Order: sequence, then structure tokens, then C-alpha cells
Amino acid sequence: MVEKKKTSRYSPEFLERAVRLLDEHRLDYPSLSAACREIDGKLGCSGDSLHD
Repeated sequence: MVEKKKTSRYSPEFLERAVRLLDEHRLDYPSLSAACREIDGKLGCSGDSLHD
């Protein structure tokens, strides 16, 4: 089986900011998924991208 490399369309700076926002606000939401959905709208990416 061939393994695919996971590439990101987001810059390292963007990812760092997204993770920082998620860490800071995670406890404001009932679940990780809920936090991702809320924060992704502010960042302009999908919740799935942020969750991963």
C-alpha cells in the first residue's frame, strides 16, 4: 500500500494561530467539535481541517 503525504494548504503561521485560538477557547464549548466549528468560521477554514 502506498502512503500519501499529508500536505497543508495553510501556512505554518496560520496553523499555529488556529491551534492557539482553539487551545484558548476550547473550554468555552461543550465539545472539541463545537469549538472547531465556531473558530473555523472566524479563520475561514473548515472545522474538519481545524479538528485534524
